[in-house]
Amino acid sequence: MELRQLKYFIAVSDSGSFSKAAEQAHVVQSALSQQIATLEAELDVQLLVRSPRGITLTAAGQLFYQQAQHLLRQVEHVKAQVREGEGRPGGPVSIGLPNTTAAQLSLPLLEACLKRYPGIALHIMEGMSRQLHRAVTNASVDMVIQFSGQPVHGLKVERLATEELFLISSAQGRAQSGGVNEVSEIALAELRDMPLLLPERGNGLRDLLDKALLEKGLEITPLAELGSAARLAEAAIKGVGATLLPWGSFHQAHADGKLRVQRIRELPIQRDLLLCVSSSMALTDAASAVRSLVRNVVQDVIRTGIWQAPDAAVGRPLAATRTGQ
Repeated sequence: MELRQLKYFIAVSDSGSFSKAAEQAHVVQSALSQQIATLEAELDVQLLVRSPRGITLTAAGQLFYQQAQHLLRQVEHVKAQVREGEGRPGGPVSIGLPNTTAAQLSLPLLEACLKRYPGIALHIMEGMSRQLHRAVTNASVDMVIQFSGQPVHGLKVERLATEELFLISSAQGRAQSGGVNEVSEIALAELRDMPLLLPERGNGLRDLLDKALLEKGLEITPLAELGSAARLAEAAIKGVGATLLPWGSFHQAHADGKLRVQRIRELPIQRDLLLCVSSSMALTDAASAVRSLVRNVVQDVIRTGIWQAPDAAVGRPLAATRTGQ
C-alpha cells in the first residue's frame, strides 16, 4: 500500500468522480483507476461503487476513508515534527469553522498566522457543524470550532466565548436612530405571527433555536428554510421575512441602517463557542501554536465589535466539557 494510493482514493471519494480526481491529482484517469483497483485487490474488498450517477463508498470504503485520512495526517505530523525539531514551527495545520463563524474569523486568523508563523501552511475548512465534527474525530483536521449542545465525545474542549442570537428584520420604512449597538426588545409571543426564515433542520443553529423555543412552549413553522446564514441575512434585509442570527452575521448591515435588531425579552438565546481537538491525537507544535492564535484572534475580533459577545467573557474555562463527554 502506497501513500499515493491513499491520496488517490481520498480524491475520488471527495470528488465523486474518477475524471475529476485525476485532474486534481495531475495524473491520467487510467493510471488513477489502476491504482484504486490495485488497492482494492490488496485489501480484498470493494471500496467504491461505480454508477452512471458517480462514485459512492461501500461500508468498507467509508471505514477505509477515515483511516486513510488519519494515516495521511500522521505522515504530515511526522514531517512537521522533524521541521519543528530544527526550531521552525511549520508544516500544515488545518482548522474547521462553522459557516456562521467563518465570516468573522477566517480572514483575521489567516492574516495573523501568516504574520506570526510564516512557516505554517494554514488550511481553513468551512462547513456545517456535523461535517466538522466528523472531520476532527477522523483526524481530517487538527481542530474545529463547535457550539455548546453539540457532540464532544472523544474531544478535548475549551470555551472561547459566548455569543447571543438576535431577531433581525428589514429596516425599510422604519426610522433609524443610529448606533450599531442600539438593540430594542420584542416579546416572545410576537414571534408566533411573524414570517420567520430559519436554518434547515439538522443545522446546529436550528437545533439550538428549536430547543429554546420548545422549552417556552412555542413551536414555530417557518415561512421557509435556508442553509446559509448569509442568505438568511440577505433575505431579512430585503424584507422577505425575519430570522435569528448571531451578531457577526449581520453587524455591517445593521451599521448601514438596513436592519432592525431585537433581543427576545423572555428568551435570550446564547451559545458557547468551543475550540475542540482530538483527545487521541497529540497536536504538533505548529498546531498548538495555531490553537493559541485562535484564542487571541477571537478576543481581538470581539473587541472590534464585529463579533459581539454579550458578556465579552473570553477564555473562561468551560469545566463541564473540557475533557469531552
